[in-house]
Amino acid sequence: MRALSLTFAVLLSGAAGLAYQVAWTRRLANVTSAMITAQATVLAVFMAGLGLGAMVAARPSARVKRPLRVYAVVELTALLLAIASLSVIDSSDAIRGAAQQLGMGAKPAMWTQLVAICAFLVLPTSLMGASLPFVIADAEQTLRRPEAMVGLLYGVNTLGAAGGCALAGLVAIERLGLTHTITGGATLALGAGLLALVLPSHGHTPQPQSPEQQEPVAAVPAAPLVATAALAGLVGMGAEVIWTRLLALVVLNTVYAFTQVLVGVLVGIGLGGLVAAALTRRPNTKPAATVTILLTIAAMMLAAVPHGVAMLATSTSLRVSLASGLSVAGLGLVLLLVVVPSACIAAVLPLLVTASTTNRGSSRSRAFAWLYAANTAAGVAGSLVTGFVLLPTIGAGNATWALSLVTVLAALILLKERWLYRIGLGAALAAACTLFALTIQIPQAIYAAQLPTDAKILEFREGSVSDVFVSEEADGRRRLWINSSWVAGTGGGHRLLGHLPALSVAAPNRALGIALGTGQTFAAVMKHGGSELHCVELDDNVIELSRRWFGQVNDNLFDDPRVIVHHDDGRAFLRATNLQFDLIVIEPLQAWSAGTSSLYSRQFYREARRALAPGGVVAQWLPLYIQANDETLAMTATALEVFPHASLWLDRADGILLLHDTAVTLSPRSLTARTTERGIGSELASNHVRRPADLLGLFAAGSKGLRGWTQGARIIDDDRPFLEFAAARSLSRVPDARFTLRALAAHLEDPRSYAPMAERSSPVFAEAVAIRSGIMAASLINRQSFEERANQLEVRLRQAPSSALLLDHYRNVMLEWASAERNNEQAIFQRALDNAPTHPDFIMLVALSHLERDDRDGARKTLEQAAERDALPATGKMLLDQLRRALRMGNDERQ
Repeated sequence: MRALSLTFAVLLSGAAGLAYQVAWTRRLANVTSAMITAQATVLAVFMAGLGLGAMVAARPSARVKRPLRVYAVVELTALLLAIASLSVIDSSDAIRGAAQQLGMGAKPAMWTQLVAICAFLVLPTSLMGASLPFVIADAEQTLRRPEAMVGLLYGVNTLGAAGGCALAGLVAIERLGLTHTITGGATLALGAGLLALVLPSHGHTPQPQSPEQQEPVAAVPAAPLVATAALAGLVGMGAEVIWTRLLALVVLNTVYAFTQVLVGVLVGIGLGGLVAAALTRRPNTKPAATVTILLTIAAMMLAAVPHGVAMLATSTSLRVSLASGLSVAGLGLVLLLVVVPSACIAAVLPLLVTASTTNRGSSRSRAFAWLYAANTAAGVAGSLVTGFVLLPTIGAGNATWALSLVTVLAALILLKERWLYRIGLGAALAAACTLFALTIQIPQAIYAAQLPTDAKILEFREGSVSDVFVSEEADGRRRLWINSSWVAGTGGGHRLLGHLPALSVAAPNRALGIALGTGQTFAAVMKHGGSELHCVELDDNVIELSRRWFGQVNDNLFDDPRVIVHHDDGRAFLRATNLQFDLIVIEPLQAWSAGTSSLYSRQFYREARRALAPGGVVAQWLPLYIQANDETLAMTATALEVFPHASLWLDRADGILLLHDTAVTLSPRSLTARTTERGIGSELASNHVRRPADLLGLFAAGSKGLRGWTQGARIIDDDRPFLEFAAARSLSRVPDARFTLRALAAHLEDPRSYAPMAERSSPVFAEAVAIRSGIMAASLINRQSFEERANQLEVRLRQAPSSALLLDHYRNVMLEWASAERNNEQAIFQRALDNAPTHPDFIMLVALSHLERDDRDGARKTLEQAAERDALPATGKMLLDQLRRALRMGNDERQ
């Protein structure tokens, strides 16, 4: 019964510890807005604290008479500090502010804040590290067969940690928030502490010991044992960093990707502890030989994991289901990949404790504490070196190979055979690991499985933050990829995200852009003649690849002396800057990307508003096409809580939310004057916006309509980052922008209501409403209902025949229709030409469809009619000349 109670206590304690860790990671992501930095920082502090606590507890755990009482005090103190942690982190902003006042730059000030936070977090984590040695000491004093309890308690404690990680990372943070997740973890720790207090001091009367047995024989385990424990910790944590990166390349970088890998590693560690306990119970087990065998298996498995990850990459449906966190089968596959090597590495620690306590009178709690301290200290080094040195310099494939070789080295340390045998076995294992690890090019092999067959990789870079590469397709289109998703291409998209907010500002002199991508949005901003653009990008590889491969589409942005590029965290930059900006443009990754919700929270918008100059505008991208309506409503409602005035504009399946501190004004005269003065007419025309009516046709609603649309929506808060959880789940449902547009349709507003009184009678507004009505109506209809969509657009084309925007939507519908019904394409193209007789594409398509049927006369007549309307494009004139010559030659031959 006592053994069961101890086991349950450490189970609760492990769950509490990982609940704290996951919550701290999310909270620090709001300090830096860089999830990878937050993960690395919290992991390093957590492991360092565990190791420090274990080392401090080594001697007292073996000497104290009632270790379970000490355990209870340690657990209860740790939970009080954990509860206080979020308040400490919140108040740490003052430290960064003070550092800046002392003259520190933005980055040093941020790291000063992080160091201060870490200094506090070491306190509760050290107490958590000190707790397990006292439980082991109690088991050693009170149980009849304590030899297997080290592995059992270690394994169960880690399985509890896996449960706490899963509960916090998959459920609690989204539904309860960070504060309540910490409180929930503290409740579990309280249960563990109270359970320890109610247990009697002794379960049975220990056997009397001679005076020489009362003092433990070995104060510190032998050096080979400590070295093996350290190398196992280094490899285990380094492998977790690599696996997290590799899985993020397959399953998209959602919050679920990180949680699934961490849960898999923890389950492996827990099972490893249980395996060690089972082996220790067997009287003929040789701990040193068993450690060698387990580490040999681990070395081979480490080298083989990339092959398994590459196999997962071939299944699109599996990748999406894993990213959405809804795939039980997918999670099972992830567990299969990481559990076995994790278990083999984790079983080493309890077996080393057994090997170090073979002398009668040796203290298991003291041996565990010292070996655990070495294991965790090396684990900190392994995670930091792998994440910030190996991955950026030699890449994931070579880093995997290096860790495999380190595991081989660890396997040989305790081998008792002669040196020649050790060298031969080590060489054979190293060769086998090399064969496994280097026969697949990671991560390029993973990307190759996801790219179209006609695409190639132009340049690939692995970094400490993410993997970034550029691909090029057969038609010359280039895409920029971050981890497993492409974020921007050369198709000219998102330029309106730069033009619209700039046109809304009388003088966009100083602008701020957060999240670079390919730089096209910020290039559009600079077309408006500003004197200064501060461009902030977290990943230095994104900056370099954008500079190298997308200069043609971003107008060589980085060569513009007005552009100041900051390799920095966007949110940290906003907090730190004393500048005021006329324009702030935010183009983050998709909402499902881990850490992105920090750029949509109300705290972030407050920081943005503080940095906004009077009369300025904040522009936020809303990816309607890849998220459910609830996520879009939450994004919009949160912004409206901070900004009193706003307007929503629709650029196909993208939303552009403009946030103002003054009333929204829609003036055709001002738009025309600013377009002319800034010389951006051709720029707007490239996005099919040729006249003010086209631009105003993108307007959906102002503050009144948006508040009606978002009534009752959830607010995104730093403490409740539910957005990226919900958005990640939406990936499995294939979101359709029509649901969002249908909900928005009831709240559309007439742009005239935001116009100056003198301009409300302008015919531009009536035309703009017609354009918007046609586009909206066609967007709400099923994509396969081509004729119905065409009918809606044709009605509005008769009201706004000069609208380039409406014509572009109509063109796309007719091309899709003709592609779906190849046998009817001539009639479809002719219908399109009848409704848009001056459109050059329709003229040429009708003429070419005649030629495909060898109807030269029909093609000639089509081109001549277009020439009479002065609508014939240059290619049409050339074709018409050729047809006329062919016709004359035919007549001459007949004569």
